[in-house]
Amino acid sequence: MKGFSVLGRVVLLLVVAIVGVTPSLGQAQEDENTIVAAYFRDFRNLDPAHLPGSPDYQIAMNVYSGLVRYKLGSTEVEPDLAERWEVSDDGLVYTFFLRDDVVWHHGYGQFTAADVKYSLDRVLDPDTGSRYRASSSNIASVDVIDDFTVQITLNQPQASFLTTVLAFRPGYFVNKQAIEDFVENYQFNPVGTGPFQFVSYTPRQELVLEANPDFYRGEPAAKKIIWKVVPDENVIALALQRDEVNYTIIRNVQILQNLKQQSDLAYTETPTTGYWQYAFNTTREPLSDVRVRQAFAHAVNKEVFAATLLEGQGFPVDSVIVPGMIGHSSDVPTYEYNPDRARELLAEAGLADGFSVNVVFDAGSEFGILMANAMQQWLSDIGVELELVGLEAGAWTARRQSGDYDITISGTTRADPDQILSEQFHSSSFPPGGNQSYYGEVDDLIEAQRSAVDPADRNRILAEIQQKIAEDVPELALFAPVYVTAYQGNLSGDAPNHIHWMTLFEHIDFAE
Repeated sequence: MKGFSVLGRVVLLLVVAIVGVTPSLGQAQEDENTIVAAYFRDFRNLDPAHLPGSPDYQIAMNVYSGLVRYKLGSTEVEPDLAERWEVSDDGLVYTFFLRDDVVWHHGYGQFTAADVKYSLDRVLDPDTGSRYRASSSNIASVDVIDDFTVQITLNQPQASFLTTVLAFRPGYFVNKQAIEDFVENYQFNPVGTGPFQFVSYTPRQELVLEANPDFYRGEPAAKKIIWKVVPDENVIALALQRDEVNYTIIRNVQILQNLKQQSDLAYTETPTTGYWQYAFNTTREPLSDVRVRQAFAHAVNKEVFAATLLEGQGFPVDSVIVPGMIGHSSDVPTYEYNPDRARELLAEAGLADGFSVNVVFDAGSEFGILMANAMQQWLSDIGVELELVGLEAGAWTARRQSGDYDITISGTTRADPDQILSEQFHSSSFPPGGNQSYYGEVDDLIEAQRSAVDPADRNRILAEIQQKIAEDVPELALFAPVYVTAYQGNLSGDAPNHIHWMTLFEHIDFAE
């Protein structure tokens, strides 16, 4: 098939290696209630104010709690640390009534309303440098009424407040004394109130959790979680077949197909409310010219990419609010695969003779590798040279946060469109935030949809935002993924991966 470099083909065709030459990871179950998971990337930061994506988020959702949480398989919320709440008639004041039976891990005392205030104020403090400050900026104040009552006042009504802020990463609570005790080392010494508590972390090797015996919903069936760092997904797949690992995230399309043919495992496969994209740095020439970005959009063959490389683990999308998410609109400008039109646009921009740009991506990301190699071939077909800059996860994050790139590749999966829009397209989220395109042309519209209480009004504004973004192409949405977790058949209760890989280990049970 035309369109992909030799490296891309090699990555795609990787298959499970010969069992006899692959090192053992050890037995999965030290006892019958141990989950041994594995992921290709090491941990970067377990502080909720700075949480990146996988695997840090997977650990955080097991260590921390919030006032509310997502229902299993849904973007709706249910009570968590709050037993109930009331909202004022004008939609500005939320009063939460807290459980009185919650204690912090490792003897840090009882959870109270003061912890809610400290945690949210910390995210909002510019000195914290939280990547979630922008998405939480509608919070005007957090006031402690008594030990188990807290009041949050908003600047303006926000219909998605519970979903986008309190149930998500900025809504995970931290303990002030633990933050002060560990200082800069807190990122690898998390203290929460969730079902599992942190035990140890060995860089580039593993992180260990154990069941919280004082968990307010009852001690989980799983007594220990061992999360191994294994850079090669082929090794992870073999370990899963050998029962050296009994739970894992599967990202590699070919490995998933191979496992399904060779082993009797269980899988959770969930279409997600997110997408993978190319983000164009609009502050850099020639990507500052919309004609160049539109030319790149015409050079990309989304349908072929999905059909030949994703093999059912994703489908093409044209909008940054994907089908299945609140407010999705299909009435947006689209760019059919048309290299001739792409070359015409480049000529109109005075670039008929070609030029060179770079793409910075996570070299450990299977989707990222495939997308980088595909883009290199697509741009080559229209006379543009693409330099591939693949970096390990930490270096990639630092480079992205510095803004030193022409194009970046990443995936964004969220429960509500406001999260995507605020993080990806609001000017307050320019790097080191998530707005990797430095695009700020829809700030007013983002803020307007956030405060729209009437669903019809909000959908109308969201449609306008999608049209504007698709016309300006600060990002090029390529596909919406299907996220997969695989596990041994004696495990049950796995959560659907609706907004991310939802490794909610408190729900896992073990067969007799």
